[in-house]
Amino acid sequence: MNQRIYSKYWNVDARDSENAIKKIHVKANEVNNVTVGERIIVKFDDYNAAYGEAQGLLAGYCGSLAIDCNLFPISFERWSGPLGMPKKYMEDYFETILKPRFLFEVRESIAYTYCNASISKKWATHRQRLWNEYFDPGKSKNEILSNVPSGINKDQWASFVAYHMKPSTMGICRRNKEIQKMQKMPHTGGSKANSRR
Repeated sequence: MNQRIYSKYWNVDARDSENAIKKIHVKANEVNNVTVGERIIVKFDDYNAAYGEAQGLLAGYCGSLAIDCNLFPISFERWSGPLGMPKKYMEDYFETILKPRFLFEVRESIAYTYCNASISKKWATHRQRLWNEYFDPGKSKNEILSNVPSGINKDQWASFVAYHMKPSTMGICRRNKEIQKMQKMPHTGGSKANSRR
């Protein structure tokens, strides 16, 4: 996860339990410390995209949730589908973690879809970074299995490694690398969402 997102302070509006709106100055890793009853206001544009400072804060906070293997285990092969993360995980965390901390100024289904897309992308990126960091072609499967990253359950790590070392997965990875090599136009849009730009 981008360390800059965690270390940056965001100036956002928050509505308290008495319906008063005030400005707060908060980092993504401090969202859990916001006063109980205060909810950070996230505005959405006509295209159902969040915008403003609150969008950056929400993105950083979703990133911190996505990389927490206790919330979203890395042992699932993908985010959606039959071998993917059960929808119940995201539904529960939207209700118990996101809604108590953020006030989405849009229909709840749109906010859920937005947060789900953000977390799923960051979860997949986190899994790929883990594999890039811990995979060594010179090591055996058992050596990779014994090198469990801190904060990750051994069973999750074993499932994660088994998935990545399946011939079908390795074939997909090889194919994707070849496709990436053929790309002529670099992506130059930057990480900031168009709605924030």
